[in-house]
Amino acid sequence: MKARTDWESTLRDWQADHAKLTAQLIDAETEINNRVYALYHLTPADIQLLETHMQSTNTFYPLGEV
Repeated sequence: MKARTDWESTLRDWQADHAKLTAQLIDAETEINNRVYALYHLTPADIQLLETHMQSTNTFYPLGEV
């Protein structure tokens, strides 16, 4: 029974690490996107148009999706 408990504890740790790293990735991707939008002086309407286009062409993925 101890081996199962150890395995379950390890799995929970990995899941927590995964969630933490995914949150960091989302933050980094959001920051990069915002910097690119600012670099090109995109308006909120421009950004919406770009994201809509990416979704329709399958070049868009939700942030943090693995």
